Amino acid sequence: MATVEKRRLAVSQAAGFTDSGRPGASRTAAMTESEEDFLRQVGVTEMLRTALLKVLEARPEEPIAFLAHYFENMGLRSPTNGGAGEPAGQLLLQQQRLGRALWHLRLAHHSQRTAFNNNVGVAYECLSASGRKKKPGLDGRTYSELLKRICRDGEAPEEVVAPLLRKIQCRDHEAVPLAVFRAGMLTCAGSRLGPDSLALAMDRALVARRPSVPMTREEFLEKAAALFIAKVKPVG
Repeated sequence: MATVEKRRLAVSQAAGFTDSGRPGASRTAAMTESEEDFLRQVGVTEMLRTALLKVLEARPEEPIAFLAHYFENMGLRSPTNGGAGEPAGQLLLQQQRLGRALWHLRLAHHSQRTAFNNNVGVAYECLSASGRKKKPGLDGRTYSELLKRICRDGEAPEEVVAPLLRKIQCRDHEAVPLAVFRAGMLTCAGSRLGPDSLALAMDRALVARRPSVPMTREEFLEKAAALFIAKVKPVG
């Protein structure tokens, strides 16, 4: 009886291997499926898919460096406890969310409209996420702070930025819908100033001065910005 059992065990073990001693196809397939399930469950599959989509959208000159920067910034995910509910912790959480939203907005130039719009949506979700003492949604204070940061990145002088922000900012307590958020991001990115408007500003500047006297960069920026801001519709 013991001899029969040993033979059965040997046959069952041999069935799982090929003639070369390697695991059979069924066992290999099972291992592959298990590995794929693991990657899917821990979120690696979705994370890599998202990263590759960002590369395709932005089409950077150095894709490897772009991916390295992308995964480095993945560490900016906010803690779920929000700093144990303390004011300092809440402030840190807010700054992390602003930094992450701003990073997403910088991934693609506003002229790459599809990629930029996708990144605007991600930034909005990042700022709208709920926390321990925060209800879901985006308020006017956070929205206005992000607008200021974007304008600072453009290195425009304060006398140019201030009238623009007065038109598109919201009150601190107001809820900011996605449509308003997207319009504000596009406005601050400068996509509303088309080539025709820029040419018009240059023509007006030329008429206002003698051809022999060159216009400084600051003077041109002031005149072009005034034309741009005049086209921006105020919120509400």
